[in-house]
Amino acid sequence: MKKKVIMGLILALTLGPAIYFGSYVFFAVVLVFMFLGSFEIQAVFKEQWPKWIAWLTFVDIMALYLVPSNYLMLLLIVNLLIVFVFTIFFDWFHIEDGALWFLLLMIVGLGIHGLSFIIQYDTLVILYVALATYMTDSFAYLLGMRFGKHKLAPRISPNKSIEGAVGGYLFGSVASFIYGFLLLKQYFDVRVLIIGALLMPIVGQIGDLAFSAIKRFKQIKDFGELFPEHGGILDRIDSLLFNLMFFYAIIVLFN
Repeated sequence: MKKKVIMGLILALTLGPAIYFGSYVFFAVVLVFMFLGSFEIQAVFKEQWPKWIAWLTFVDIMALYLVPSNYLMLLLIVNLLIVFVFTIFFDWFHIEDGALWFLLLMIVGLGIHGLSFIIQYDTLVILYVALATYMTDSFAYLLGMRFGKHKLAPRISPNKSIEGAVGGYLFGSVASFIYGFLLLKQYFDVRVLIIGALLMPIVGQIGDLAFSAIKRFKQIKDFGELFPEHGGILDRIDSLLFNLMFFYAIIVLFN
């Protein structure tokens, strides 16, 4: 627990200044995260796939970060075609791994695309999404350790409990709504803030379990080893990626 808290503080000290200063500093940190995440995705298939797949993944994610929203569908179609072209012409590229690569690429890429859209409002909005995500995650862990008796998804993540999930949801929802109501009303209709606060704690937990399911399917403990006791980049931002793409969708639909 102590190591987890220390690493959480290190992450906060890394991302906090980047969010505060914004602009090129923030983009540089996002670029590093995208680069490391791309190699973590390639490492999932390291026994079969060459290293240049990591560079292709990085270029893909970078394109999804930079592309305007009206070109997003075209880029998704191009990536779908890449999966089938590789399946047809490369013996080492099997359809089931290609489908998983496409899935990971879409989660990371759409999350990053959501980030690039959201930050146009203010870096305070990124903190709103992060608060809904990590307050939920932290209190789900703490309350689950203290009060957890009923397993939430034992086949996927045996340590998570229903009590922890509910407690994390309540803390994440209340904290993010108060934050949004106090600081973000000039950017969004209150409905957007209410919907975000009510649903992002759920979506974030689904994202966490989704990545746990992928790791269990590939029989790996973590996506990487960058952070002691925390795994890699993707292990730390799995819930956040889901919430970034989800809140982006909420903004488009309701704002």
